[in-house]
Amino acid sequence: MVTLKERLMVMVEHAKKYEEIFKELENSRNRGLKAGGKFQFFPMRKHLVGYTKGFDGSSGLRKKLVMADSAKDVERLTSEFLKKVVS
Repeated sequence: MVTLKERLMVMVEHAKKYEEIFKELENSRNRGLKAGGKFQFFPMRKHLVGYTKGFDGSSGLRKKLVMADSAKDVERLTSEFLKKVVS
């Protein structure tokens, strides 16, 4: 069984990979999408929701994650959440 921490760490990695791909594509057909910008990261937000269902405190985390503008935001919010859960 996958632990909550493992699930959320996969979510962070997913966000990082998503951003990395758009950085690579920046000079091709997706040249107008800026890595880390709201327009670019917006489609990733729907995937974050799927990772954050079915555990205590998920609603609060989800509300914050859907406002994230970058993988760095996702990592920070996840870290803050896990610190609260562990303590």
